[in-house]
Amino acid sequence: EFAGMLEDRAREGAAKGAGWVFEPTTCPSGRRTNEATLAMHALCLDADGTGDWDRLLAALGRHGYAYVAYRSGGHHPEAPKWRLILPLSEPFDASSEERRASWRRAYARARVVLGAAGGLRGAGFDPTTDAPAIPCFLTERRRAEDPPREVLWRPGATLDLVGLAAALPAAPAVPATAARRTAPLRRAKAPRAGVTATALPDERFETVVAALEGPMSRIPHT
Repeated sequence: EFAGMLEDRAREGAAKGAGWVFEPTTCPSGRRTNEATLAMHALCLDADGTGDWDRLLAALGRHGYAYVAYRSGGHHPEAPKWRLILPLSEPFDASSEERRASWRRAYARARVVLGAAGGLRGAGFDPTTDAPAIPCFLTERRRAEDPPREVLWRPGATLDLVGLAAALPAAPAVPATAARRTAPLRRAKAPRAGVTATALPDERFETVVAALEGPMSRIPHT
């Protein structure tokens, strides 16, 4: 039903930031705030101008996962924009500040692993979309002449996000002051003068991605 609704909205138009949004959450008050969000029911990842979905969706299909994927409103073949929605096997508790911090840590791990499995380079999936109450925009086109946005979906197993987080190495803790200082930043810092950034060689990158396939196959799901 959700994929069908996305296909309907893909034929509509909306300016940036003005389209429909959804939040797969438990929020009894109806107020879109992190504090009012009690639980998360899906993992929503956003790819903005990087990668493509064929490789990642193929990997999810091999391991039997359910998903919904769709092109975002501002998508262009030269600057792909798309979202991936993975339903969770059970609600992820977000009813306290401590549990919301656990959600962000689990989100970060899933974002990195799934981004690597999909061959996303650079920043991969957007790291700034981890807040429980962040809106997820749908598929409306930005311009009338744009083609309807593509929607793909597959039934299957739901993701055990707690199991995924437990299957991966622990991430180093970030002091609260550092988190507040770095949270607003959305762009990577430019290299310092005299320092040259070196890309990961393709052969090494492929080795890393291949190595992730094994752990993905052992992540609990139902």
